[in-house]
Amino acid sequence: MKIQKSNYYPQNQKLNSLYFEALPQKYKNVDKYLIRGPHPNIRDIFMLKKEGVNIIFDFRHTGLRGFKWLEAFVCKIAGIKYIKKPYSFLEQKFPTLSDYETIAKTVKENGELGGKTLFHCNSGKHRTALMTAFYNITKGKPLEKCKKENKDFKPTVEYVVNKHLINARYFSRSKIITKSKNPYKRLRNDFNNKVVESSQRAYDLFINMMK
Repeated sequence: MKIQKSNYYPQNQKLNSLYFEALPQKYKNVDKYLIRGPHPNIRDIFMLKKEGVNIIFDFRHTGLRGFKWLEAFVCKIAGIKYIKKPYSFLEQKFPTLSDYETIAKTVKENGELGGKTLFHCNSGKHRTALMTAFYNITKGKPLEKCKKENKDFKPTVEYVVNKHLINARYFSRSKIITKSKNPYKRLRNDFNNKVVESSQRAYDLFINMMK
């Protein structure tokens, strides 16, 4: 079945393709409740606050590298609730159904109270894409309830998966088969292949959950 845009009906479909005027284009509206993008810097956090963001979900893995500790501190100053939900596909730490449902429900409830939520990981791709896709499919409702009540559930899943995962090419990285004599290149290629395998595993788990 060819999935038409009419098969998928978020609360305000026009928002899906819009960029913010004030924020960098790396941040995108998913709907009126949710924003997605890469991890924010200090300036971004205060700009997100002006856009109405009062909850930030950080899906990056645990560790000392990066902006993690500083982000939590700046969010506290800005009056944003910072929620750390670390996942690492490389370490086989994937979101559970309960994780997906709880996070999506939080977005919905926060939005109904007038707030906005930001999803981010490192680059705003794999982990953020999966969480965004789940929210877009369920809109904060339990997954099994959506499967039973939405007669267009399968077309909706196909549309959202195409939009957030396939067409965005977040899960399109290929394995490198060629063996290099250069030790650095071998290490780099091995890491690339681990990323491909772990990302594919996360994608497969997500798709199986939707069946």
